[in-house]
Amino acid sequence: MNYAHPTGLELPAFILTSGTKVEPRIGDPAQKGVTLASGTTYVFALGGESAPLESIHIVWDAAIVVVLTIEDSNMPSGLGGPGGVADVSNFDSGAGNWIQENPTTAYVAISAGATATNLTVTTAGTTAGGAMIHLGNFGSRRSRLKAVVGGTGGVIRVMPHGKA
Repeated sequence: MNYAHPTGLELPAFILTSGTKVEPRIGDPAQKGVTLASGTTYVFALGGESAPLESIHIVWDAAIVVVLTIEDSNMPSGLGGPGGVADVSNFDSGAGNWIQENPTTAYVAISAGATATNLTVTTAGTTAGGAMIHLGNFGSRRSRLKAVVGGTGGVIRVMPHGKA
């Protein structure tokens, strides 16, 4: 069974701590992705909550210098059901609410212009490229891709997909 992200579209980014939403550029096939500013940390809520297997396809432009990691949380986003009290948001930065996944056995397929160490992808800001991350036996309630942008910003596209 396939578990696409609920919108079926590429993901928006949220600035860590403030939650300011950065929408993907749409309408022009040559202009895809989310523009991320230098010196800022963003998160992409991945979805696929019911999927034990998840894949995240990431594409970046030649300018961006960024470190990408996967984080998980089993904490609820809200308490008390719809309209309840907010708890741990997708852009929360509280200690211990989101835990980085970085197994030494991780395999990340990458193109030129980036390196992968365990489950951490780092781009050099010299070559456009992409990465494919596959997560198996994935039992967390929620997951997010964290993007820490270095000295040069740029454009990134993120598309998750899950299967059971």
